[in-house]
Amino acid sequence: MIKPIIKIIEEAASADDHPKKHLVSLLPILEHQYTAEVASELRIGNVDSNSLIRFAVGECLDYWQGLALQWLLAGHPIDRTMATELEAFGRSHSGTQHDRHIAFRLAVRWKNTSAVNTGVGQTSKK
Repeated sequence: MIKPIIKIIEEAASADDHPKKHLVSLLPILEHQYTAEVASELRIGNVDSNSLIRFAVGECLDYWQGLALQWLLAGHPIDRTMATELEAFGRSHSGTQHDRHIAFRLAVRWKNTSAVNTGVGQTSKK
């Protein structure tokens, strides 16, 4: 059974002050599917989900990497920093090949979407 998010947040609050230990204690949140309700609970609990996902992808075992990537596939927002880290992970030899492919694809998709939204690479027609 998956532990309720509020319980995970409460336990993490009493964890060691070391930032990585705090993030480790928050990892079980990733076992929940990413939804608007989950995002709301994280905001209420003052949890930085971007840091949690970047930590899971960049520094954790395959299990947590896969769950973090599932959150991104489910619609968790990606920013420039995360896209850069996803691309680096995708080019690395860490994690599973499947997860590296997903990470790289997400980074490329973000770059393409970002370029379209900012007009980068577009030429004006006269």
